[in-house]
Amino acid sequence: MRAAWLAYEPVIRLAAFAGVFIAMAVWELSEPRRQQTIGRGWRWSNNLGVVALNTVLIRVLLPSTAVGIALLAEARGFGLFNVIAVPAWLSVLASVVILDLAIYLQHVLFHAAPALWRLHRMHHADLEIDVTTGLRFHPIEILLSLGIKLGVIAALGAPAVAVLVFEVLLNATSMFNHGNVRLPGALDRVLVATLALLALASFEAVASLPATARELSAIAASGRRVLELSDRSPAVRDPAHPVPLPPSPATVALEGVTARYPSGDEPALRGVDLELEPGERIALVGPSVNIGARLLKHAPLGDIIASGEVFEELVRDGPRLAAEFRPLDSAFAVPGADGMTVATYVVPPPDVATPASSSSCR
Repeated sequence: MRAAWLAYEPVIRLAAFAGVFIAMAVWELSEPRRQQTIGRGWRWSNNLGVVALNTVLIRVLLPSTAVGIALLAEARGFGLFNVIAVPAWLSVLASVVILDLAIYLQHVLFHAAPALWRLHRMHHADLEIDVTTGLRFHPIEILLSLGIKLGVIAALGAPAVAVLVFEVLLNATSMFNHGNVRLPGALDRVLVATLALLALASFEAVASLPATARELSAIAASGRRVLELSDRSPAVRDPAHPVPLPPSPATVALEGVTARYPSGDEPALRGVDLELEPGERIALVGPSVNIGARLLKHAPLGDIIASGEVFEELVRDGPRLAAEFRPLDSAFAVPGADGMTVATYVVPPPDVATPASSSSCR
């Protein structure tokens, strides 16, 4: 459903514009607020001509639509709502409110800055006020406004649906606000109260955004790390036709194995041959606690155990790591080991007794 909406985004916007414009024009003709002294034919042709010119300029100079930027932000994973997990309805509602606030602040800026006011006063220079006044803006103001809007959408990571809803509402409310139409007194009071309550309710929707923004840098860093991992090619690719696993129990064998750390020049293992029958034990002996711990930490079967002096060092320097080990029985200590002794007991099959012998690898 969402994809269908976005595929017809230009049609939806054009249909909404035409529908609201025709409805407001008919309303103005039937129930005008005041009688106009200047004919509509001359004014409307000028104002609608400006709309056509602005549309062409936008398509030529800024071909990426607001909805297109929202889809790009979603695909690339940038923007606030693309790096934090929030309910979809909240991201849509907050995006519409924040975009409306951004356009309001832009409007204030165009009134306050003399250079920008020279552009904006074209809107105020209309000799009458009606539905077409809400569409009469200087082409440079339209381009600046779109640039601001695209920047807010990208920074916010606004959902494409929210951007489409906002664009339709912005266009429709601009025509309604400038319409020369008469409202019944009771309806006028209801609209004022409704708008006041909506303004207050909007603050509740965005109240948590300042705290979220403070954590944005940490969230963005985490997102970049996740993207780096997801984009990285796997170090080992699974074969198209993997060899089936042997029946259990199975013998584990290494033949001429050489391994090197990514940052190392010399191999950590060179030409290692090892055969481990079900129920046998293996011990790693060496000067580094971390290397042995990492190797045996991922053992699929059995317990990870360490010799007495290594276990004491683990408790002192790495309590969390030590919690994954248990002390090695002194009977299993490797004679002459000048550093670390780490071992794993491979769980034997139920009907095979554990042999007393062990294998070691230095």
